Amino acid sequence: MSRRHCERPKGAKQSQNRDCFVAGAPRNDKLLPKAELLLSGQALAELAILGSLMILALGSLVSYGLRYNQQQKLSQEAFRETLKIVSETEKDEDGNDVNVKHPQASYTIIEDKHIPDSANPFAFGSVSPTIASASVTRDWAMQLTPGNKKDLPHMRIRINGEEIKCDAVTKDGSGCTTAGWREENDVEASETTIDKYIEIFGQTVEGCTNVDGDNKCAGDWKNIYDYDDDGGRSINGDIAQSCSDEEAIVNPETGDKETICNTYSLEKIKFIDSSAGEIMDYDGAVRQCRQLVDEGFCIKECNKGRAPETEDVSNCASLCAEKFNPPNQKDPSYDPEKGGAWYCASYEKKNGRYTFPVLDAVFSQVNTDGSSAPKEMGLLSSYTQSSAGSENSLRKEESDNKIITTSTQGWKSTLKRTLRYINPKKAQSLTEDDISSLIADTKYTYAKDNKIILEKPYDKTICAEMKNGECIQEKKTTTWTTDKK
Repeated sequence: MSRRHCERPKGAKQSQNRDCFVAGAPRNDKLLPKAELLLSGQALAELAILGSLMILALGSLVSYGLRYNQQQKLSQEAFRETLKIVSETEKDEDGNDVNVKHPQASYTIIEDKHIPDSANPFAFGSVSPTIASASVTRDWAMQLTPGNKKDLPHMRIRINGEEIKCDAVTKDGSGCTTAGWREENDVEASETTIDKYIEIFGQTVEGCTNVDGDNKCAGDWKNIYDYDDDGGRSINGDIAQSCSDEEAIVNPETGDKETICNTYSLEKIKFIDSSAGEIMDYDGAVRQCRQLVDEGFCIKECNKGRAPETEDVSNCASLCAEKFNPPNQKDPSYDPEKGGAWYCASYEKKNGRYTFPVLDAVFSQVNTDGSSAPKEMGLLSSYTQSSAGSENSLRKEESDNKIITTSTQGWKSTLKRTLRYINPKKAQSLTEDDISSLIADTKYTYAKDNKIILEKPYDKTICAEMKNGECIQEKKTTTWTTDKK
């Protein structure tokens, strides 16, 4: 073992004894001074830290690039899908295009993509949802009235390549309807009453020409009004009507008893209600309920679309005074035989404020922790995600002439979302579907040693997890057999 000692140069003071020599070595073979050793250690530390930071920054840049590229791709795809929907047309008997099926459409795409994480030893990272949506409206076709459920306003959602569909009512159509046809029976056949329906629900009111014994429309649906060449209008005479208020009188001329009808009713009408779809909007439903049961609010909303100090404004008061089938201004009950707005039933008015218990009950959901969930429907904004690795291992076997290295690295991530929608034909009936997305992958790494030459890797695949008789996650192992030099 060599002995180290320090020798002070000539003329140097004791504190300047900085040059160290190795015993037995020539005097000019000096080791590095202490100051230079400190500087070299600092440089190595800075290089190690800076290298780590550079790798972290590069990983973040790659992660950002992957997310941005995915977002841009889905945005363009969502817009193209929306254009495709609004380009669909109805055809006549000769196969000619008549008009578009969907004047307005929206499309939402959600893709769960795995983004590697450079800070993780195995680069597992997380599964990040990428969301893109688009909407297209053809203004010139907005006056068209849908003829069936497929043509009703609806929203379309695609999650990981699969279109989500609400099927609580029927199996036809795509996506989830955001409005629906609602029928009412025995509606007063007066223009003021019909005008109130049009004011609240739009120009979609139609009447049935023939109602059978089961209270179903056995005839055709026709526009509620007939218009003459002079611009005058009257209730369509083809629509089935019945007398709802009869009175027995004596004919003063003949003395015979006769029955006259004071009030006629339309046996069945239908119209598009924005709260009668599979997806309801809480605020929109409350607004419609207020228009039905609160005359003051109805007048306020009616005047918004009219010029001040005109005849139309004065008509709002008489129009809003008309009573629909209950629930209405006087009666908070709901009669299924009449077919009123069920979501407004059992309303209460306290201190000038209206509350709608039935509507609140539909939207009042409680989370697992006991807190109240947001009043929302459709694909809920909250979701759960669970991630786990699966048997990450590295095994090395070494013999005299070869090294066998087997690496197994895998991960699994499961995202669970909830689709909440309502069955309009069953009042207060709420449906929730769980949507699960299982994303699994296997990664392999091989650190090459300068003494090992890679020859022939051997892959083996087995099923790591089964569900309903199908393999939902595969586990792969890669084995390298190499010769030593």
